[in-house]
Amino acid sequence: MTSLRIHATTAMQAFHVLRQASLMLTSILLAKSALSTEAIGHWEMLLYLGYTLSFFWASGLTQGMLALFPKLSAEEQPTLVFNAYAVFAVAGLAIFGILYWGREPAAYWLTHQRELPGLPCFAIFLGLHVPVFLLENLYLLHNRPRSIWAYGWFAALGHTVAVAVPVWWGGGIEDGTMGLAVFAAIRHALLLAFVWRHGTWHVNWQLCRRWLGSSWPLVGYSLLGGLQAALANWLVAFFYSDNEQQFAVYRYGAIELPFALALTTGFSMAMLPILAQNLTQGMAEMRRRSIRLLHILFLPAMAAMLMASWLFPWVFRAAFRESVPVFHVFLLILITRVIFSRTVLTALEANRITLFISFAEITAFAVAGYFLGRLYGLVGIAWATLLAFALEKLLQVFILRKRFGISPGQYTPLGWYALYSGLLAALYAMV
Repeated sequence: MTSLRIHATTAMQAFHVLRQASLMLTSILLAKSALSTEAIGHWEMLLYLGYTLSFFWASGLTQGMLALFPKLSAEEQPTLVFNAYAVFAVAGLAIFGILYWGREPAAYWLTHQRELPGLPCFAIFLGLHVPVFLLENLYLLHNRPRSIWAYGWFAALGHTVAVAVPVWWGGGIEDGTMGLAVFAAIRHALLLAFVWRHGTWHVNWQLCRRWLGSSWPLVGYSLLGGLQAALANWLVAFFYSDNEQQFAVYRYGAIELPFALALTTGFSMAMLPILAQNLTQGMAEMRRRSIRLLHILFLPAMAAMLMASWLFPWVFRAAFRESVPVFHVFLLILITRVIFSRTVLTALEANRITLFISFAEITAFAVAGYFLGRLYGLVGIAWATLLAFALEKLLQVFILRKRFGISPGQYTPLGWYALYSGLLAALYAMV
């Protein structure tokens, strides 16, 4: 059972890495294309709209589904498959309606732009794409790691080709969003085929209420996390409303170490059922396994800290040299990512605590982001992001210690953590 879980988790980690690699490669190809920096800024605003309207609730409901599905009977599981698809499909239609028929107020409210090129096609893409969030997770629940792996490659390559090929053939943002919409329709068809085969096609309101009821703290947590990212972008758009290039500069710099989030998310998902089964043994195993993760992540982070100044202009273009200071700060976020205090709290079913901590985090970010953004511009907003993440981890560690009697050394290799964190911070001070 353990080896099977690790194998499936490896496939999920690979899926997230491939998805992030696809987004990065698409950004690079767009930066190297004939598109202007202003047009790339419009593209990043479209992605920001999609993230703001979909990620928080999709992530929370998906996590709730992953937690509920194994506890259901063999008769209830296919019903949840269909009901989950139905909920996501209705939500996708709602988002499509907001962006398609209300695109002008939505664009202005979220980006301070009266009009965004490609928004109608992007609305179609998002409406079709939102339910597709379910597919890799349904593969996971049905123990199909090879399908996750194959689908990860298909989704990553297809996304890059759908956007880059029309643009490199001389098209604009509108052509790239049209390519995304076509590819989203193909992926949606794959999801429908899976639901047709593995789902029981009838609505079960009681099961939906159970699923949604257990998921709402997770949705709230994801909502606050998404709001923080959205608020950061909003602050950039607010401070630089007359300069779309600065939005692109921030978006290209506001990225953490490539693949770090994918690997830490996959690690957390893998450890959660082990912790839930036996907390003491699970924390010991998490502490032992996270040592390897520290080696994998911190060494590339140090190299990126040293190389970013010449790497950004080479990978993207000279205009994005201004993104480097923002990227340097975002590399430091890794120090907070490798403390898995929230995973332990989730195993303890203390989801409401994490939700309240998130309120404190986003409040701190809003205050710090406004004042540091006014004082230091884009770097100030990046520092506010780092400080908010650090506050979240400190509060989680404090609650675990104070309320549950769990010290950070029980689930974190403190020696290695202190060494790597100190080295990365010292390199930041140097550059």
